[in-house]
Amino acid sequence: MKYKYKFSVIIPIYNVEEYLEETIESVINQSIGFQDNIELILVNDGSTDNSESICLKYLEQYPNNIKYINKENGGVSSARNKGLEYIEGKYVNFLDSDDKWDNDAFKKAYDMFENNEEIDAISVRIKFFDANNKYHNLDYKFKKDIVVDLNEQYEYIHVSSSAGFIRSSSINHLRFDCNLKYSEDIKFITEIIINTMKLGIISSSLYYYRRRFNLTSAIQKKDNDISWYLDVPIYCYKYLMDLSIKKFGIVIPYIQYIIMHDYQWRIKDYNPNFLDSNDYNKYLIIIKQILEKIDDKVIIEQKNLFNEYKVQTLNFKYGYDISSKVIYKNNQILFNEIPLYNINNTRFIIINNINNNSNKLIIDGQINLPFNKELYKIKCYAGNQELKMTTYSIPLKSRKFFNDEFMKNIGFTIKIPDNIKDIYFILKFSNNVILLPINFTTNSGLSDLNYLYAIKGNKILKYKNNHILINNKKCNILNELKVYYNLIYTKKVFGLKISLIRLLANIYGIFNNKEIWLISDRPNIANDNGMHFFKYVNSLKNNNIKSFFCINENNDSYLEMKKYGKVLNLNSLKYKIIFLNAEKVISSQADTWVLNPFGKAEIYYRGIFKYKFVFLQHGITKDDISSWVHKLNKNIYKFVTAATNEYNSIVNGTYGYTKNEIILTGFPRFDNLYNEEEKIIAIMPTWRQNIAGNYNHHTGLRDYNPDFIYTDYFKFYNDLITDEKLLTFLNKNNYKLCFVIHPSFEKQAVDFKSNNNIEILSGNVDYQTIFRKAKLLITDYSSVAFDFGYLRKPILYTQFDKDNFFSGHLYDKGYFSYEKDGFGPIVTNKDDTIKYIIDMHKNNFKLDKTYQKRINNFFKFNDQNNSYRVYQELIKK
Repeated sequence: MKYKYKFSVIIPIYNVEEYLEETIESVINQSIGFQDNIELILVNDGSTDNSESICLKYLEQYPNNIKYINKENGGVSSARNKGLEYIEGKYVNFLDSDDKWDNDAFKKAYDMFENNEEIDAISVRIKFFDANNKYHNLDYKFKKDIVVDLNEQYEYIHVSSSAGFIRSSSINHLRFDCNLKYSEDIKFITEIIINTMKLGIISSSLYYYRRRFNLTSAIQKKDNDISWYLDVPIYCYKYLMDLSIKKFGIVIPYIQYIIMHDYQWRIKDYNPNFLDSNDYNKYLIIIKQILEKIDDKVIIEQKNLFNEYKVQTLNFKYGYDISSKVIYKNNQILFNEIPLYNINNTRFIIINNINNNSNKLIIDGQINLPFNKELYKIKCYAGNQELKMTTYSIPLKSRKFFNDEFMKNIGFTIKIPDNIKDIYFILKFSNNVILLPINFTTNSGLSDLNYLYAIKGNKILKYKNNHILINNKKCNILNELKVYYNLIYTKKVFGLKISLIRLLANIYGIFNNKEIWLISDRPNIANDNGMHFFKYVNSLKNNNIKSFFCINENNDSYLEMKKYGKVLNLNSLKYKIIFLNAEKVISSQADTWVLNPFGKAEIYYRGIFKYKFVFLQHGITKDDISSWVHKLNKNIYKFVTAATNEYNSIVNGTYGYTKNEIILTGFPRFDNLYNEEEKIIAIMPTWRQNIAGNYNHHTGLRDYNPDFIYTDYFKFYNDLITDEKLLTFLNKNNYKLCFVIHPSFEKQAVDFKSNNNIEILSGNVDYQTIFRKAKLLITDYSSVAFDFGYLRKPILYTQFDKDNFFSGHLYDKGYFSYEKDGFGPIVTNKDDTIKYIIDMHKNNFKLDKTYQKRINNFFKFNDQNNSYRVYQELIKK
């Protein structure tokens, strides 16, 4: 067949006006020459934005090269299929409307096709951009430009019709399956590739895949879509398996590998809580049938699955009893004779915390070996003496798979007796006794660098030859000099810099005779429990404590806090030196920047960290945040709470702490709460992790998300504050509405527009002033409701997304029920929100007795002595 063009490019288009021009330009600018060699087929799939006018603009510029089709919305598969009716190119690409190609991609693809007639498809390297700049998880196959035989290199799978090219003649009457909402690419492209079992690999070209901020998001929709659970396994996985059996007599490894690659999202991002029991059981049956046709070798060879997931998959495949198939040989654990774990390279034992309590060492860690516990035993020894390991289950957040109990990691605590000189861990497995390597996290103080050491009270610890060596602390100069020598010898200039900081910290410590407290809120803002506690501490003039407020210097809060005491710039050398001498780090935040100012270099400093972490919190804990602040993650010394139910939920929950760490004192910021009401209504919603920009560790802010304006979150609150009925009410009654942007959305403040009655607030917001002045608070799930409730004023919860809020956020539902415990009514739409505002005005914003009673029962204290109680807890001996 004679083709008019070398390439046809089909772009399915649906509401992508902000990206479409960049995508089209990436095709027009191809070095192979657009006008002579490329046909561009634009398929508008019922867009309601400005996408059509963009298409028409390019159609007018290139009438000979561009075809424009306008159709009713039917989904990406139907749009691609429509485009296939018009192709006149020898090779075809299905370019997504928000992605782009590098300039030489088409020329290199053409040359490879022309020189290799046996291939029908080419795969190109994928690099993400926008919200992510990493490479695709299949990037391992891109080592050089080559044609591979997929019978031999079956792990070189290709699953994208966008990031590659197809020989048009190989498509024939094949079309994308419009019944599949997910994995339709896999089904289409695989059916073509297995005809030749050859694939072209181009490593020197890039397909730029726009990783958008998740919106409400594709992943989240998939997790809550029954078709992902029931349709894809049947109409994609099973279809390809049956096709392989028909063509080859077996399910070939290439097909198996593709299915396992797609399967990984079923175990990593698994949340089928919405399925009823019948559908859930159907799903389990389907997946088990699929796994039974996949070789153990293919499961174990998956490059993007943790071993825990592989073992769980094998357990499910074989009915949760694989012990007879597991053996130990040559320092490896094998399943059906296939190497699964290399003992020396596996994190079986992780030590998270080593604390010194009254000169007694306590070790907290976790066992990470997901086999049936009857198959193995892990023990800790000191010489020939076995040490007692107290174990418990560590919960996982929101992710339940085929066997929830199986996936719980095991935490352990070991109290080290006096006079122990070294400890080690052994694995008793299949009648073998194996000395295990130990892995360490920051709070342990140790690492696998044997020249480093950790100071824990009156003990010095080192790690060598899989043993933790323990010595009584005497003169430490020799150990420190060895560290300097090794750092400078092995790390050169970098090591010299580390050595200098350690040296300066030691010198500072010699001359410092006070207990150092480092206090903070957010990196750029001082307006929370940290600020109020700092003011209180400095008002006492305690000569035994030297306190610093820690914050970036390029903001108003930095200068403001200098009025109350000493302030440290988080980005300064002085902060790092003083940090290494701090006795307590006290913050309303528990993010990494609070606990580690050294970034990836912390491994060279962790052993001389002295601090105990005091978590003031930045709001009442009403939900389950145990996966974030668990003892193994944060090692909190004192965890401040303000309500009895809150305190009980943490002490009796799965956080890993005891009554010794959790203190019920009230929040320091509550000390500044009193009423001075004005005609103000406050709207203060919380954030959503799945639509927030990337966190910038340098600024402490999240980047701007250009997709934010397309989210349900933005639409709800923007529609609310621009509603004519609300604006008329505010204007008529002389009210001002303050819309306070959550700090994680600070960069999105520009998306909301203010007017005479609406004030948009972001950044360094004085929350206490708003609480004092506002007559009514409107929030969704934010803990600011508790501050407002502390003042016994009315609250409205606007929970427009309550059905999926917890599935896309950092935490799970906890003890607090908005229906039974909430401080106000719940609404789910704009009209009811406005109605409530107007009704409350008519009722003079009087708090209902039901909510008054709930508030009274909720708080432990109702005074201005919260900072005092926190302080007294911290100075206890």
